[in-house]
Amino acid sequence: RRCMQRSFRAAAPAEAAAPPAAGASKGGVAYDLAIEAKWQAHWEAHRTFATRRREGKQKKYVLDMFPYPSGAGLHVGHPEGYTASDIMARYWRMRDYDVLHPMGWDSFGLPAEQHAMNTGTHPEVTTKENIANFKRQLRSLG
Repeated sequence: RRCMQRSFRAAAPAEAAAPPAAGASKGGVAYDLAIEAKWQAHWEAHRTFATRRREGKQKKYVLDMFPYPSGAGLHVGHPEGYTASDIMARYWRMRDYDVLHPMGWDSFGLPAEQHAMNTGTHPEVTTKENIANFKRQLRSLG
């Protein structure tokens, strides 16, 4: 029940909140946030999670629900649902399988259309902005 209570808390947009300083303390333990940036840069530079097809290797296709990229950005339900399939995809990669674990976007529908009518902004514009925001946020999760 405590988990459910947390999921309904309103959160400030990521841009509004300043990131904690390096060496921030969480629960009395010092944590150097530069470690996160270091490994995220390494994964990006080395394309650690890129899909590869190697001849003769077994394949796995790991599919999950595609999130709807709302303007509010990620909420706990987005990564929570994606975590289990991400764990399985990483597991199969470590077992030397070629893994396709796609990330797509449930981008158009009534919320996008309603937002367009309310603001006069074409759904393509806001959807592309929201997808870029989601990608940034997902990368920060690792």
